[in-house]
Amino acid sequence: MISQMQLMKFTSGADVKHTYMSTNVDLLRSICDVIIANRLEFFMFFSAVLVYFLLFCARLSRRPAHFKEEPGVAQTQSPQPEKAPAETLKIASSEDDHAPLLQVVRSMRASNHGAQSIVDAVLTSIQEHPQECDMAIVNDIFDYLGGQLDSELMELILGILPGVGLQRNQQTYEIFLKMHVATRDHLKIKGLVAEAHAEKVRFNARALFSILKGSLQAGDFVMALRYFKDLKAPWECSATAEPLLPQSVMMLLVELAWKEQQLGQLVLELQGMPLTEKTIDAILAKCVESQDSDMATSVEALARAQRALLPDSTYSLLIQAMAQSPLRALGIVEEVMSRESSGFSPDLAVSVIEFCKRVSEVTIVDRLFERMKPKQVNVLGAFVWFYIGAEQFEKACDVYELDLRPLCCHADGGAAFDPSLQESIIDAAVVCGRSHLAEQWMTKSSSDRAGRMVILSKVTLCIKQLIGRACQAFERWNAVVFYWVVLVL
Repeated sequence: MISQMQLMKFTSGADVKHTYMSTNVDLLRSICDVIIANRLEFFMFFSAVLVYFLLFCARLSRRPAHFKEEPGVAQTQSPQPEKAPAETLKIASSEDDHAPLLQVVRSMRASNHGAQSIVDAVLTSIQEHPQECDMAIVNDIFDYLGGQLDSELMELILGILPGVGLQRNQQTYEIFLKMHVATRDHLKIKGLVAEAHAEKVRFNARALFSILKGSLQAGDFVMALRYFKDLKAPWECSATAEPLLPQSVMMLLVELAWKEQQLGQLVLELQGMPLTEKTIDAILAKCVESQDSDMATSVEALARAQRALLPDSTYSLLIQAMAQSPLRALGIVEEVMSRESSGFSPDLAVSVIEFCKRVSEVTIVDRLFERMKPKQVNVLGAFVWFYIGAEQFEKACDVYELDLRPLCCHADGGAAFDPSLQESIIDAAVVCGRSHLAEQWMTKSSSDRAGRMVILSKVTLCIKQLIGRACQAFERWNAVVFYWVVLVL
């Protein structure tokens, strides 16, 4: 007969077993619920794994024979570093017996091979295929590396050429010069020029342009002018209408000539060449700055060789540059006034007015005002100043009342031009008996001053109020602190 204690143990063990089985069933049921709820995601995942596995097997089966390992070679064995260039070269040649050497260099640079490794590969290829590797192929490599600004690798490849019977040619110098200009290495440029002269290699037009550009970067005007002449000679023989230099390079040449005080020599070299309006105006601006009327005359000849009718900007600068030759400047002003067109740029109008102020030519200014009917505030102000300086006070007041005031007066009655001009207009109005005009100015000035005084007084009052409130707050805070100090002590 089973005792009560044994019965209790049996019952307890059965309960534990039942609980354990119930827990396992619940866990499996939860896992099944999760799988069923996410069956689409699981299906997509395993499908992707299967597809990847199939693609990997297909790619592995198509690997070239040279990628397959020899029997008995350990899987973990890696190639020796010194054999990497030769192996890369053999791989490229095995797929295509006529693989270009440039393609090998591109592949090795993309694979981050060292410069010396690439040079060794190039040297091996040239030695194994001397008939197929000529200087043109090497120049293609130089052209590619020059675009990458890889001067170190270019110099290393250049160093192996004498050993394989190859020599730099005109194209090689052109590529190296272009690369050194891009890196702004003027010493290397001068060294290449000296080496080319020693080897009696003549530069082509692109190489000459690179030397010129490098000289401008270095600020060497003598060298720049020399190669400008060398570049100009074949250009003259070609009889083309295209400009010799781009606009940006020409501007650099003008600036350097001005800095070295050789602008006159450059102007002589520019004779007979097509020049843009911007280039001519840049040279004329330097003539205005130096007040060199003789050079301005030479530049005028350059400008008139380009076109029959000069633009307004050139006329304006010519008038300013001829300040030391009033008769020549007067001839240019008369040429401007005799044009059929009534259009005048503001700069040209102001230049004419300033010249007439120096020579006291009121008639020309009257004709200019009647022809152009100016609408610009600065031009009208220049007319008013001229008439006041010429003591033509009536005309000055007329220009102000009829033309200038409607343009520069705002809704609040304020004037939008120089206060000194305002005072001069008041004086002119008083002198010519236009008291109403002077009174208007005085009234406006008084109201403006009164308005400013009111604003100033309001600002002062606000500042005083803020200071008073701050003082009161400080006194209250001080009293509170003092009270608590006394209370504690």
